[in-house]
Amino acid sequence: HEIKGVEWSQLEELANKEHEIALKITAEKDSKTSINSNILLFNLKRTKEIIEQTISKPVSTIFYPIKSNFDESINSIKNAGYQFVCTEAKNTTVTYNQYNLQPINAWLYTPSELDSIIHNGKGKWQQFKFTNFSKKDFQEIHKDLSESTNLINPDLLDQEIRLLRNADYWVAPISAVGKYMIEKNASEIKFIIHNNIIFLTVRNNLSHDFNQPLTIAYSTSHKKVKISDSFADGIYDVREGVIYLHAFPNKEVQIEILD
Repeated sequence: HEIKGVEWSQLEELANKEHEIALKITAEKDSKTSINSNILLFNLKRTKEIIEQTISKPVSTIFYPIKSNFDESINSIKNAGYQFVCTEAKNTTVTYNQYNLQPINAWLYTPSELDSIIHNGKGKWQQFKFTNFSKKDFQEIHKDLSESTNLINPDLLDQEIRLLRNADYWVAPISAVGKYMIEKNASEIKFIIHNNIIFLTVRNNLSHDFNQPLTIAYSTSHKKVKISDSFADGIYDVREGVIYLHAFPNKEVQIEILD
């Protein structure tokens, strides 16, 4: 039994299934050690390029260790092209765009405890952390290693993932949530009405990298509408007077009243 690293082909497979591949820095030096910004910038940028060339997907997020001097490193991180930075300083995940997410170490809780946390967190942004998956027999043989590396076996992971799915959360990686939060605060809704069609646009001046669909709650007394040019087009029955549509930034969505 041994811990094996993930191979490039496995990373590519995960990326193709819409999982986010992020860079994580390991802290080996004392936090007081000065960092050469030029060397750090080169390493961060080159590593990002290698990963992106291999998986053919952008790398937007970096996880930075608590022990490292975050303040000294932030400019190098920005200049290397990372959009979101997470570090567990003072029990918060900090991003340099100043949107904070509370990390919840899911492996520390039983399924019933996690279920309570999930339901009490309705209406909030939450980050659930699962690390170092392993088979159950590995954990039993290497008990000391399991405790020090926060190993979680697949059976428990499946239970906890089902809890998240059944709670009707929007489950997304850091970069998607980060983009959503930035877009939400930088956007405004513009619309015009012509006959039975509403032409709606979520406008902002952000770069094209910010392409995360935003959820719009449309209240109406009508019973059926047709949504076009959104993230999820189709004909929908209006329930309880509200329908939710997902609009890409700066792209017009059409809401046609059918009934």
